[in-house]
Amino acid sequence: MTQRRQLVLTLTPLLDLMLVVIFAQYMDLQRVSAASVRDARLRAEDAVRARTDVEETRRSAFDSLKRQNAELESLRESAAALKEENAQLREQLAEEGLKKKQIEEEKRQAQEQVVEIAKVFKEMLDVPAGVVEKTLAGAGPDEIRGMQKDISDLRGQNIAGIIRHLREAAEFRKRWDVWEVHINPAGSVRIIVGGKMLKDGVFVRGADDFFVQAQALLSGIDEPKSFVLILESYGDATLKSREAVAQGLEMVREKFRNYWGQEKQIYVAKLGFTAETP
Repeated sequence: MTQRRQLVLTLTPLLDLMLVVIFAQYMDLQRVSAASVRDARLRAEDAVRARTDVEETRRSAFDSLKRQNAELESLRESAAALKEENAQLREQLAEEGLKKKQIEEEKRQAQEQVVEIAKVFKEMLDVPAGVVEKTLAGAGPDEIRGMQKDISDLRGQNIAGIIRHLREAAEFRKRWDVWEVHINPAGSVRIIVGGKMLKDGVFVRGADDFFVQAQALLSGIDEPKSFVLILESYGDATLKSREAVAQGLEMVREKFRNYWGQEKQIYVAKLGFTAETP
C-alpha cells in the first residue's frame, strides 16, 4: 500500500510538468501561427497595394499615351490645315499677281486707246487732247473700248456721216452731249439737241438775232453733261448767214458756260460744208 501511494505522488509532478510544456508549446505555436498569419496578411496587403499601384501606373501611362496620341493627331490635323491654308495662300497670291498684271495691261491698253481717241478728236473735231483725257477720267476699259470704236468709225466718213454717227454713238453720248446746228441752203437754221429736234427753220437776221433765238430754245433743255460738243455745219448757205451763226454760236457758248458754271466744257466743232443734209 505504501509503495502504490508513493508512485502516484511521484507521477503527478511529471504530469504537471508535461502539461506546462505542452501548454508552452501550444502558446509558442499560437504565437508563431499568429505571426505567420500577420505576415501573410501584410504580404497580401502589400501585394494588393503593389497591384493597385501597378494598375494605377498602367492606367496613368495609358491615359498619358492616349493624351499624347490625341495631341499628336491634333498636331497632324493642324499641320494639314496649315499646309492647305498655305497652298490656298500661294494660289491666291498667284491669282492676285496674275490679276494685277492683267489690270496693268488693261490700263496700258486703255491709255493707248485714250491717246488714239484724243488723236481722232483733234483730227476730226478740233477738240484739244487734254479735254478728251479729262472727259475719259474714271472710265473703265470697256467704256474706253466702246468710245474708241465710236470715234474711230468717224474716219473715212463725210461731214453728214460724222454728224449722224455722233448723234447715235451710245458710248460717246455717255460722256458728251451733242448739239447740232446746221444752216440750210435757204438760210434757215436747224437745231438738234441730244438727237431731238428743237426747231427746224430758225431764220437769222444777224449774230445777235441768232443768239436770242438759240438762247430761248436752249434755256428749256435739261442741264447738259460736263462736256458739250456743238457740231456746226452748213449747206449751200450765204457767207453772211454762216458768219452770223458762227458769231451767234460763240455768244451762246459763253452765255451758257457762265450760266451753268465754268466747269462745263463747251466746244464748237466747225465741220463746214456738206452737200448732204445730216
